[in-house]
Amino acid sequence: MARHFISALGTNYYKEAIYYYEGSEHKCRYLQEALGNIIFKDKRDDDKITVLLTKEARDKNWEIPKDKSNVRGLKETLESNFEGCIIETLDLPKGRDKDEFDDIFNRVFECIDEGDDIYFDITYCFRHLPIFILSVLYYAKVLKKTNIRSIYYGAYDMAPEAEGNELKRAPIFDLIEYIHILDWSMAAQMFIKYGNANMMHDVYNEQKLKGDIESRKELTILGDAVKSLMHFTNCILTSRGMSIDRTSVNCNKGREASIEDSYKTFKGDYQKIEENNAKTINPIKPLFKVVLDSTEQFDVKNNLDTGLATVQWCIDKGFTQQGLTALEETIKTYICFKYGYDETEAHNREYIAKRALNLRNYDKRNKVKGSKASKAENEYTEDVKKVYNDLSDKIVKLSNDVSVVRNNINHFGYNKDILSYKKLHQNLEKYFNDFKEICKNK
Repeated sequence: MARHFISALGTNYYKEAIYYYEGSEHKCRYLQEALGNIIFKDKRDDDKITVLLTKEARDKNWEIPKDKSNVRGLKETLESNFEGCIIETLDLPKGRDKDEFDDIFNRVFECIDEGDDIYFDITYCFRHLPIFILSVLYYAKVLKKTNIRSIYYGAYDMAPEAEGNELKRAPIFDLIEYIHILDWSMAAQMFIKYGNANMMHDVYNEQKLKGDIESRKELTILGDAVKSLMHFTNCILTSRGMSIDRTSVNCNKGREASIEDSYKTFKGDYQKIEENNAKTINPIKPLFKVVLDSTEQFDVKNNLDTGLATVQWCIDKGFTQQGLTALEETIKTYICFKYGYDETEAHNREYIAKRALNLRNYDKRNKVKGSKASKAENEYTEDVKKVYNDLSDKIVKLSNDVSVVRNNINHFGYNKDILSYKKLHQNLEKYFNDFKEICKNK
């Protein structure tokens, strides 16, 4: 990927200073010279510098007027210091109305190439320009797959005054950390609203890639929490509703095969974040707290409550298919709970709970009750009869309705009665509300 340094040039008369950054110092008049030496330590053929200019900036500082011929303009400074680097200018209006703002946006976007690594200098920008340019950079990040590597600011005005003939010493700050906070904020919002942890995973990997050794070490604790969140959301998306006994031989699979277990893992990872006071971690802590709060419905102790929490989550996040699957299976869990059967045993779920529901529904449709002629005789075991005779008509009808609608999804829309996605989701909400009422009256 090409390194692309973008910087605005102002209209002030810039004095020579010593700019310092991470152990390196650069004596220069224009900050762009110092930043160029920082960014382009090793030369590449595709290195590029774009200088944003208003007409006034071009006249005063790009090419110095004849009456100041003893002072080099930025054009000559860059050409003499960065030979072989592509150097371009971009003329911009001042931004006095919406049309000019649109023009600035389009011009800056067009100067960015596919896949550029962007290093942006905000030091000499108009006050409104940094936030405006930031929107362009994020736009390019999506449309041109660019990376925002650094946002630089040279703090000349904040530097202490020099004594005698000494030059001012001004620090250079890389504000990319605050871009990361913006990314983390958007990623947390994406999780809370849509139940998707992928963006948090991407932000973590991107920040770790850009960080130094110390910050990468500090970020590891966030990586653990993000990984467990990925397990949690993927367990929901793949309907992993049963808790795995942490003392069993399969306990290590829990975080990848159980909603409840992956949630507990995330909760433990969050606690480690809360107890950590690393500088890199502190601004991110509140965002993870909000994420944790959004998942508190999963802080439960049994499979029935996990099922209920999962259905509600799927309704809230728009996961209709997963919600119907969770609801159908949670109805079986409820029946096992009610009649004292181990809900983790497939026999109890399928050959007692589900069979009793199906037989009652079959006999109701055929206007018979408990007739051995309605189904094979061996289907009416003593356990099935026990549940069959006690089931309410409401739970029987609900179970059948949920199965019918779930099949409408599972057959990819190849049904005689094709339901719209809106109707499918409305049915899920209605059936879940009906089921909660049944659970209340158990």
